[in-house]
Amino acid sequence: MRDRKRRPARRSPHKSATDVPRPIYLRKGDARWVFRYGAGEEGALLACVSNLARDPKSELDWVDAAIVSHEISRRIAADHSAPLREPKPPPRAGPPSGD
Repeated sequence: MRDRKRRPARRSPHKSATDVPRPIYLRKGDARWVFRYGAGEEGALLACVSNLARDPKSELDWVDAAIVSHEISRRIAADHSAPLREPKPPPRAGPPSGD
């Protein structure tokens, strides 16, 4: 079984909560791919997958690339359809103490 892992380069050595690597797993017969990308790196991942599909030596084909692309699109849509959280109001000051 062959493992192929491709990860686009990270932009910053400092990770934020939204920059946690997001994996996409793809299995095809005995071949297995794990694509990890951070928020905002979707385009770089699509370029990587396209290059693999274009390479005649790669077992990943255009149908596989379309599956990865669909999963990225699905995740982007889910991220953008999540309800926005209202900021918490500042704590109220209590009544003045009668000291």
